[in-house]
Amino acid sequence: ASLGLDYYLPTITALRMVQAAARWLESRSYAPIKEVTIGGRRIKVSSKSKREWAFAKNSIHELALDRDLIETLRKEGRGGHMLDIGASVGIYSALALQNGLSVTAIEPDLDCQKSLVATMNLNRQREDQIQIIQAAISDHSGIGELHFDANFGKCPSLKRTLGQPLTREVQICALDDLIESKSIALPTIIKIDVEGAEMQVLKGGKRYFSSDDAADVFIEIHPDFLPLFDSSSDEVIHALAEKYGYTCISTMHKQGEILMHFSKKTS
Repeated sequence: ASLGLDYYLPTITALRMVQAAARWLESRSYAPIKEVTIGGRRIKVSSKSKREWAFAKNSIHELALDRDLIETLRKEGRGGHMLDIGASVGIYSALALQNGLSVTAIEPDLDCQKSLVATMNLNRQREDQIQIIQAAISDHSGIGELHFDANFGKCPSLKRTLGQPLTREVQICALDDLIESKSIALPTIIKIDVEGAEMQVLKGGKRYFSSDDAADVFIEIHPDFLPLFDSSSDEVIHALAEKYGYTCISTMHKQGEILMHFSKKTS
């Protein structure tokens, strides 16, 4: 005869107690603040779970490879202001803060923004150093739809780039509107990582990017995601180099993405 549930119930209960104890021990032993060194600067990273830390490490490894950006942040120092478009959990912003720059960090995802706020506060050196805006930068201002995966799964995007299962309404802003309304300070360096919406950002900032004194742009181009936005890497590069008058300073290929630095400075 088969054994009933009552026979296995003590074993099931014991296993659940062991699993609960393991989770409790992990939460007690897990350090919510990590410290890493990038470009000779020690930064602190808020990370309340192993999943969140794994998500943050992707940005840490990516930034550590970008020697051009690291050196530019070092040179900018206290007189610089970085506009971090697609700030995610704040790794790039943290390094800028540790180099003395002020930072405007723009990020639409709620989970990422919580970590962004905590990490930026851990690395700020003065009261007036940070500004955080919960929004997505695009080619117009209004309301849009963000596709995301809760608990630091797939990167959020304005299109379903990686099959993100969830959506929510988010504020969308055109860069020209933010600058011309003086909602943000004029940047001396701009970092763009928007998961395929690169042309939307450039179109929404066409008046700014066309100006002679527009800041250096460090942009992460996503060739696989751009077609979802009816765009391509060639269009992004052509817009910066031909339409807006930038010169390409450096290019680095990384796991299907292209990291590029554009500048209007003559020396």
